[in-house]
Amino acid sequence: MDRDFYCIVSGNTQFRGNQAAILDELDEIVDEELINPGPTLGSPNGEGDERDGANDQSEKAVSAASPKPREKLFVEGLLLSEEDVEASDDLILIAAYDPSTLGAPLCQEDDEPPYVQGLTHAVTLFDVIPDPDENLGGSYLNKNTGDVYSIWWQEVAFVVTFSAYCIFKTVAPEIGPSELYRVFTHPDYEDCEPLLGIPKTIDYGPIADSFDQNVKRINVCGSPSHEIWWNNLLRSSPDWNDEETLREAWHGKGNLWVFVKPDKFPISDTVSASPLTRFSVGSRSVLHAPSSKSGFTQLPLEILFLICEPLPLKSFLAVLSLDKRLRELLLAHSDVLSYNALKKFEPWYLPALPIKTPDGNRDREELEYWEMQWEEHGKIQPHETQSNVRWLDYRIQCSQSLSMRNRKRIWRAAKTIKDFALEQGYGATTPKQDNCSYQ
Repeated sequence: MDRDFYCIVSGNTQFRGNQAAILDELDEIVDEELINPGPTLGSPNGEGDERDGANDQSEKAVSAASPKPREKLFVEGLLLSEEDVEASDDLILIAAYDPSTLGAPLCQEDDEPPYVQGLTHAVTLFDVIPDPDENLGGSYLNKNTGDVYSIWWQEVAFVVTFSAYCIFKTVAPEIGPSELYRVFTHPDYEDCEPLLGIPKTIDYGPIADSFDQNVKRINVCGSPSHEIWWNNLLRSSPDWNDEETLREAWHGKGNLWVFVKPDKFPISDTVSASPLTRFSVGSRSVLHAPSSKSGFTQLPLEILFLICEPLPLKSFLAVLSLDKRLRELLLAHSDVLSYNALKKFEPWYLPALPIKTPDGNRDREELEYWEMQWEEHGKIQPHETQSNVRWLDYRIQCSQSLSMRNRKRIWRAAKTIKDFALEQGYGATTPKQDNCSYQ
């Protein structure tokens, strides 16, 4: 019997090179009439068009309004990107071992089943990929050495995507592989996900609705009647074009954003966007009105900074629209404010801290990508990012990015894992850098 294995930090499963994974699931549940739509249409809010089968005129009218075959939607719009697929298959394992025997990680042993009861030690195995010759799940390879790892048996090892691992180690540097292993083998859970045994205290967001023995990715739409929801969305009224339908699938209630690689920082979009400082914020009447003399706008700059720095982006932009004098004053310092806000209140929009990998080649992978992107698109050197990046514009682009939305979700999941580990006394007093040594 096959089974899917989930990243314990992000909640995602491996796509195993399949960019059409979402489409494959939709093909199983969406009416055949989707490609050649019939007269009965639905809408994304779940309300279908009612028709009287005895009323030929009504039926003809609805049929005439049916959308055309949506080939582009299926060929392009619902495909996962190559980056997203590769990221889901770029893995590490948190693998149990028995320190009393000094043996290899249990996922490398041939015993069936291995004895794991009471084990509390684990090691981090890097450079892991799904076994391309094994379709049932649970078999993985070290892409450098060819070593085979079998995690079919419960609690032998847990999967983490490399991108999610980088986020986790930034959020919880004091949590090593043994502590992380204990979180997911804790014996006293009162409230666990019934099939997978994942503690419900961990906040995975919409992707938790996909958890099953065999992943149900399209369930992330959150509707208890997900088949009806997707049918209604993809067979929507003619007022919904492909772009609007795809936006609802990815950005809206379809929640497909949870499958996007969480480190595609919107750097090129920031550089190419027109700077906000070139545009008026607020209505034309506000812009040309005399500056108000309210107490708020007359506060010292230092006090305004303290007030504005922790504000969410939308609230900060709303403050800019209040008064012309205030807007001009704050926009001059908006990048400093935004950079400080990112560091203190929205750190998930910044790159992960360096980690420790066996050969050191991937220690700074995410940070190096970040620096390379700023240099390539903005001609900004690494030592110039704090002073030269348009941080307010970057923050705006992050608020619109599917990748950054997913990054924030994974950050939150990592934080709940960390909190649980520390509550149980699993955390170390000093940060731990995982490697392939036993601990």
